Amino acid sequence: MNKTHYLMLLPLLLMACEKPIEPAPPPRPALVMKVGQQNLANNEMVLVGEVKSRYESNIGFRIAGKITQRLVDVGATVKKGQLLATIDANDANLSTQAANADIQAAEANYALAKAELDRQRQLFDKQFISKSALDFREAEFKTAVARLKQIKSQSAVTGNQSNYTRLMADRDGVIAQITAEPGQVVAAGQ
Repeated sequence: MNKTHYLMLLPLLLMACEKPIEPAPPPRPALVMKVGQQNLANNEMVLVGEVKSRYESNIGFRIAGKITQRLVDVGATVKKGQLLATIDANDANLSTQAANADIQAAEANYALAKAELDRQRQLFDKQFISKSALDFREAEFKTAVARLKQIKSQSAVTGNQSNYTRLMADRDGVIAQITAEPGQVVAAGQ
């Protein structure tokens, strides 16, 4: 065979190596819905979901204690400032009484330190005592002043804690969940 025959057979060989062309898949059928008049008497919808409020407040007591009463139930409508529950106030009241006694003791100590300082100043002016003795009484007086301020601040905190025995609604709303019952001991924030 000569070269021309080979050249003529070459296109036939190349065509024999090609893959056959596959037809395109048929188009997927479209979803069809029937449109018609609705019967307004039976126009009902069934929806599945969870309803949540726009704003939720998870409120709880600021101090630990035993719940003595709960004044609302799930589903109750409440107004801002309404009393929801209380915890036993005995411990808080005793702490307040102790803080008041501490204030009285600190005030007495302050008065004594002031009187001593005044006496020591008079004695120093007459040169009956040394400067170091006067300095000592001045330091005692400053300590009494600082101690009185500290005890008054602690008493204010204790007074606040006695107010925390009452759980109040922080805004108008509806009670969605209750996690504690009367008789239960709760931690702060619960």
